[in-house]
Amino acid sequence: MALLQTPQQGQETRADAPAADHQAAEKNVPSKQFYHQGAALYQSGDYQAAKENFLKAYRTSDTAMQKGCMYHNIARCHERLGDLVQAAKDLQMAIAWYDDGDSRRELDRLTAKLTPEQKAEAGSSDVVSKQEFLIGSRFYAEQQYKEAIQHFKKAYAKNAKPEILYNIGRAYLELRGSDEPEEALRYLRLYVTIKPGDDGAERLILDLSKQSPTPGHHPKQHRIDPFLEGQALQTHCKGEDAYTAGKYELALECFLRVLAVTESAGAFWNCANAYEKLGDKQNALSCYRSAAERGENQANQRIVALSSGNAALVPESLF
Repeated sequence: MALLQTPQQGQETRADAPAADHQAAEKNVPSKQFYHQGAALYQSGDYQAAKENFLKAYRTSDTAMQKGCMYHNIARCHERLGDLVQAAKDLQMAIAWYDDGDSRRELDRLTAKLTPEQKAEAGSSDVVSKQEFLIGSRFYAEQQYKEAIQHFKKAYAKNAKPEILYNIGRAYLELRGSDEPEEALRYLRLYVTIKPGDDGAERLILDLSKQSPTPGHHPKQHRIDPFLEGQALQTHCKGEDAYTAGKYELALECFLRVLAVTESAGAFWNCANAYEKLGDKQNALSCYRSAAERGENQANQRIVALSSGNAALVPESLF
């Protein structure tokens, strides 16, 4: 099995003996050197060392084509090492970076060798999320922000990593329209709610919040992004299951995600319950007060109980 190289003029994209990427890699000497070393090690049968060099070449590459080719070669190494599932995952990443047909044909060939269980692992949500994230990143770099948002959202739907929310917010920020800053703020606030401590994101939110609306523009009343609304429903159900199972830290994480989207009385109530279960009286009181301000009468009873130091058992009912 030959390695994949970026073609020179007049050459095919495959060769029985691996060759350097003279057109693209000349622009990036470290990437070219790592590729050469990896190719030599691959030919000598040292696939583990070859893989490590191709990975270094990938990290120092500066074009999508180069990165896709290096992932293809990493897949070849994993196949030689007997890890067919990882090889299939690598080929999917190669396709996400640069789909010239070669990696897709190799993936079809390799997939035919996998058991049903291996196919499921190779096509897991995490793998799909990484693919969608890479595609979104490419669109972002090309300043095609609407397309980037679509793929970032698909990535988040498959694997709810908070960093993806930050990227969605930045992509909305790059769009030009009256509603985009509002959408950017919504995603950035959700990001810092789930993952506090990012000073850069906090400053960005503060700067956006200070911006005055254009004359005659009246902000909409907490318009919820349909995508976020759907994600919030799934997350709420996950939080309920975790709460019932006594996994209060996980439940709180889920409820905070929902809270950042809806800011409803029920969302504050659920967060307060989880905080109280975890023994965090201060945050529990804060959330109960917010729930009460939004019309949740039960919250007033909990505030009195917690403030007096004679708190009864935390209610098991969630919204």
